[in-house]
Amino acid sequence: EDVEGAYWLERGMPPSHCVGVRKAMQALACAVIASASLLGCAEGLVPLPSLEEPPCHGQYQWKPGYLAEGNNVIPAATTTVEAARSKCADTLNCLGFTYQGTNSTTSPVHVFFKSAEGPISGSADWSSWTQHCTVSPPVATIEVGGDSNLVIRLRKDYYNIQNPSRVDPADDSLWSFTRPLDSSSDQPNMALLGDVTIRLQMASETDNRSWSFFSSSALTGNADPMQAELPTLAAQDLTNLLNGSSSDDLPLHVIRTYERSEDGNALIMRFQMTSISNEAVRLGGIGFALPESAGNPGKDIDSVVWNDPHIGGEHGFVEFVRIAGDHATMLVVPGDHQTTPLEGWRPMLEDHGHGDGWEWLAVTGAWAADWAENTQYPFLNISDSLANIYPEFAINPQTPWPSCTGPHGMPKLPAAKKPWNPPTVHILQPKESISFALRFQLVPEGGPRNRNQALHAMGEPVVHGVPGYAFSSDMQDVALLVLPPTDVSVISITSESIDDGVGISVGKQMQTTGGYARFGLKGTGRGRVRVIISYSDNTTSAVHYNVLAPFPEQIAKLGSFYANVSWLPRDYPDPFGRSASVMPWDRSACDDGKPCGHVLQDARAYDVGLSDDAGGSGPLGMASKVRAAPSQLEADRIDDYIQWTLYGIKTDTAKPPYKSLQIVEGDTSVPNNTWNGIRMTMFYYSDAGSPSNTTSGHFPYKYTEADKCHKPFGSPVWCMSEHMANATYRGFNYPHQVASYWAMYHIARHYDKLTTRMSWQWYLERAAKTIIHLGTPGVGFMDGTVFREVLVALKVEGAGNATIANYSQVLDGLMKSRQDRWQFEPHPYGSEFAFDTTGQEEVVVWNIYYGNETAAKNVVDHVLSYMRSSPTWVYNGGTRSWGDGGNNGKYLPTFGTGNDNRGNMHYRAGLNMIPLIEWYRLHPDELFLLEIAMGAIAGQIGNIDEDGAPSMMWHAVPYVMDYDPHSGDFGLGFFGNSLESGLYYVEDKDMGTLCYLCDITTVPAGNKTNAQNGTVTITPRDSNHINAFLEPIALYLQLEAGTFASIAADFKKKMLQITFTETAAEAKNLFSAFRLKLTKTSKDRDGSGFLVESAHLVRDAFEIEPSTAAEGLTQAVVTWQ
Repeated sequence: EDVEGAYWLERGMPPSHCVGVRKAMQALACAVIASASLLGCAEGLVPLPSLEEPPCHGQYQWKPGYLAEGNNVIPAATTTVEAARSKCADTLNCLGFTYQGTNSTTSPVHVFFKSAEGPISGSADWSSWTQHCTVSPPVATIEVGGDSNLVIRLRKDYYNIQNPSRVDPADDSLWSFTRPLDSSSDQPNMALLGDVTIRLQMASETDNRSWSFFSSSALTGNADPMQAELPTLAAQDLTNLLNGSSSDDLPLHVIRTYERSEDGNALIMRFQMTSISNEAVRLGGIGFALPESAGNPGKDIDSVVWNDPHIGGEHGFVEFVRIAGDHATMLVVPGDHQTTPLEGWRPMLEDHGHGDGWEWLAVTGAWAADWAENTQYPFLNISDSLANIYPEFAINPQTPWPSCTGPHGMPKLPAAKKPWNPPTVHILQPKESISFALRFQLVPEGGPRNRNQALHAMGEPVVHGVPGYAFSSDMQDVALLVLPPTDVSVISITSESIDDGVGISVGKQMQTTGGYARFGLKGTGRGRVRVIISYSDNTTSAVHYNVLAPFPEQIAKLGSFYANVSWLPRDYPDPFGRSASVMPWDRSACDDGKPCGHVLQDARAYDVGLSDDAGGSGPLGMASKVRAAPSQLEADRIDDYIQWTLYGIKTDTAKPPYKSLQIVEGDTSVPNNTWNGIRMTMFYYSDAGSPSNTTSGHFPYKYTEADKCHKPFGSPVWCMSEHMANATYRGFNYPHQVASYWAMYHIARHYDKLTTRMSWQWYLERAAKTIIHLGTPGVGFMDGTVFREVLVALKVEGAGNATIANYSQVLDGLMKSRQDRWQFEPHPYGSEFAFDTTGQEEVVVWNIYYGNETAAKNVVDHVLSYMRSSPTWVYNGGTRSWGDGGNNGKYLPTFGTGNDNRGNMHYRAGLNMIPLIEWYRLHPDELFLLEIAMGAIAGQIGNIDEDGAPSMMWHAVPYVMDYDPHSGDFGLGFFGNSLESGLYYVEDKDMGTLCYLCDITTVPAGNKTNAQNGTVTITPRDSNHINAFLEPIALYLQLEAGTFASIAADFKKKMLQITFTETAAEAKNLFSAFRLKLTKTSKDRDGSGFLVESAHLVRDAFEIEPSTAAEGLTQAVVTWQ
């Protein structure tokens, strides 16, 4: 002991390490004796820690070249290389620095300090130094044992888990369920599973913002291994490791253990904390790192695992899903429901490992105090780096976070004062202990589809929301179904209003045949509500709801907003020619207290140039609304947009050179091979490198955002030159504009009493020519489903028109060529990047269309890895976005932290919903997919505010928890919403009769758990009332003209009676006939030969003459065999 103690003292380590060495020596002796069968020691006992090198800190690796622009953590400085090393090592989130010079430069140079290690670009006269630690093999590999099928590998010196994976030898070397230890996660503040954070203060402290912070991922000491006995697999004393991470003393003794669960099915990770202070200690933050395994998408996609939470308190959970391969799934639930609820879900801003690092918070009081101020430790004030980049943001800043547009950063947002669950603080008396525990268990097979069965087998309740966890106040048949743990019952359900003026009332408990407790819910007002379920075992779970206004009301407000508010009038004098269009909108308050309004200038030229996602979003959103719910004024707006902006010019309000967004056929100023191409943007700068503030190069113009060009705001601030703006190669821009032609074809063809400028043939031809111009792109496009809709229309109309038939044949061949390629690709997920979550929609749609369900299912399974089912409304079908806020939004609430800006209910939700809901209609036994799709449909309606202004996404970081004020790329997801929204009537053997986005107004004896033997009258509550799916017969009903008022179904008599909304007087101003399409979607349900009595089948739809009585309602009867 004396010799080993001297070893540490010589290396500047505290004498307390002698204790750790002694414990390790004892453990090693135990292991040696055990090998001679003289003494039984714990299975998987960890060996003596290495004494060869101190904890990693300040080690650097040199490479020629420079670190990419952006990611500056502190202002650049002129200093020596040696001083730069020290400065970077002592700066949180600094991973490297770059300068002009060589690795032997000794004189002072201008150094840029970076929060990213790469990419390093080649340049012989530049140098980059990046922090580097040795990645050692695991010090121990331990099979958890039992039936867990889990193996953990412990990191040398620190004993956190550097790779948790399955025992299966075919996979264990390829990927890890959580962030693995590799060259991108080997440094301090790169958390691994097993790391813990603690925020505390002494009970005598009166300032609720003054908390000490301790983190095991800081790597400022070693963990001391301890002797372990089964079921404990390994144990460590973390006290010294944690104590070194703060200048304050840690008044706790902390022990971490890895254990096999009592039933042998799971890993238990436990933290025992004991007060060693003479004064009571206030625990304000206890968090356990659950970082994702980001892998390297595109190159090594099979190694990527993502997670998402249900922030459900004592029965919360986190779900890890491998995004490719077999979509293996691991669940994390409380190992102790009372002490370790999922009270909060925190982005670890102090973490800078590869991929997202979020942590399970069991105690949130200290963090909630930060969040209420729109901050999170350690980012409590605007950084020097940001102030240096853009000094205007440092003038009286309200928060530390910048904005992409305007002179001010993000303002105070009060929504963050209302976290998911009430924040708690735990008081630990002297010598008192508390234990926190998490349970990690694999879903045996089937991936996310079997998640709920696995949860129940783990002793957790299973919750289903109908229609989901976002619903409107006019819905009468909202249901919450709860399957409690075995031998546990539901005692009560109560609701807690989070926002003002909103509430949910809870009906009486009913029991279903499958053992579910069913409760009816009724919402009032608008906003967030927390529903608390209490169980007989004295635990509770939280379900998080968003109550909304009636969906048709929301859609009407959106249409009016597009047509009257964000519409830039035809006579507006815009020199670029952008008038007669729906422009981006900023609904946040400007200095005068009014909404900032039209966004006409941006360093991101494409955002305000009507192309790309944010630019094309407005016209796309309006076209989607007009197609689904037409009005004359709104149809006129799309017509004006096509005539004057998309496919025409304005010589009176614009300035030369006059340009339309789409290159017009016959334009002799450009090569004819660019005709029908879509330009990148109509807005541009004089020069991409050094843009002028006063001229476009053709005409005077006062640019207000040019000073942001090339500023590293975490986004591609492309101040595009005119040459770049004229490029037509970017296929992603095409579907957004095709939607306008398709919408106007629909109006002219089916709403024939409305006035249109051109014939339906002209609109359909323009749509076809625009798509054909693209050829056969190799990736899926956002809202590319519109291409399928155009092809379907071409085939229908081509039966009597040779020209249209030719377009149909050409387009069919092009799309089939794309599908032929995708069906053989193992990972056809690419979009703009090697991997993204935006191209899957079109890949699935075309594989289904051409009959390859095997290839379609491959991608649907993949979509389920990031489109999650969660009783936390914004995660239920909400799918993540990353980078989109910087591309298309306003607020950047993770800028400078190295973390991704997590946004939910982004367009990715609305588009990835399409493959899920279309797959469900083919396979109606997969109710799980419908639940997720409904979450996306209903959730995105919440992006529309009370005035009809849309938001691109909801910022999920807990210190924002609010919608971005920019309309951004909202229209892309709304395209999917408008296309697929409808009522879905389901009869489930376990849960009974379920009405998604609808009400059941007539059921025998009022029994809503068994509606199979009588007439069921269904009233739509969805956005547009034009789509309906009846699961018992797998019948999809679509109205091309008219809307549903109700559907009375008698499945025993094989008859539907449909009542339409429009009176004869209303119908005569809209269309000549109601048009109803009937599609049998699945062979898994009975029923065939569907007909509409006394109606003619015209162009694949039954035409029903309106009632002759002026105020009478039209009805139709559908029968089948």
